[in-house]
Amino acid sequence: MRALGTICIGRIDKESVRMRAPIDQLQTAKQIRHYAKHACVYLGDEIDTMPWTEGLDFWEAVQAKRAQGSLLHRKDFSPYEFRKYLPNIFIHNVEYGPLRFKSRIMGTAFAEAVGFDMTGQYADEVEGAENVVHRAAFVVHTQQAMAITNLSLTWSARNYKSYSFVCIPLYDQDNNINMLLYWAQFQMHSTQQENSRFFVMS
Repeated sequence: MRALGTICIGRIDKESVRMRAPIDQLQTAKQIRHYAKHACVYLGDEIDTMPWTEGLDFWEAVQAKRAQGSLLHRKDFSPYEFRKYLPNIFIHNVEYGPLRFKSRIMGTAFAEAVGFDMTGQYADEVEGAENVVHRAAFVVHTQQAMAITNLSLTWSARNYKSYSFVCIPLYDQDNNINMLLYWAQFQMHSTQQENSRFFVMS
């Protein structure tokens, strides 16, 4: 299934996205990697090579839901088929004019890990989430998936050491990106290493 790694390009006006972005300047891939600091960043087909097994399993499960060469839509996903992933799922609605990201769904394990439920809240309203916005804008602008492992959790007061996520763009009937689908795992703080494990439903 890894051969299906590429996220297809939809018909979206990249120049208009650049003009509407609620940030000073869209980051380049080099900047995305720089601001992730010690985390590992995987873009597009690079996700096929990442060593994070659980994230790779989710990525491949999502890719299997579409025929080769087609775009991914929200209707492609059955909650029943993806039930084991639901607690760790997070979905952003993508709004244009200006480009903003509003939380649509936050899984129970995701909310427990960060300490609050962001449902209905805009990412640019969350303290410390500036790079979350930059990364989301990059995914919309480039129309490719992103995965980052061992990223510092800067936008939560919870003392978690790091988290890893896969972010996949979803398209509407006009083939514009209207949602970003995330699946994440959160690693506990080092003071709890004896019980440290990822939040994941099996």
